[in-house]
Amino acid sequence: MGSIKGIVKDANDYPLEGASCMIVGGPTHLDISALTDENGRFGFGDLRSGHYKIKIYGNTESDIIPVRVFDNKTVVVRIWMDTDAVDDESNVIDEIN
Repeated sequence: MGSIKGIVKDANDYPLEGASCMIVGGPTHLDISALTDENGRFGFGDLRSGHYKIKIYGNTESDIIPVRVFDNKTVVVRIWMDTDAVDDESNVIDEIN
């Protein structure tokens, strides 16, 4: 099993607290959701390896963000709302073994 951790920020690079983060597609598509904390952080654990789609709902709505999860790894994503870059894999910034 793998996991996704991330941070959501606005266009001014400030963390977005209380944004709704949802997995809207994946190997076991279950509409999993999480809220960002005061630092804009969120996480999804115990995910099967495969391709997932994340969507963020806050003051605005993100495009669908593709993320690939691997067994025994944590994929870290950084998402900026109010930008055109949210719909590609440039949001994936790291993988942790």
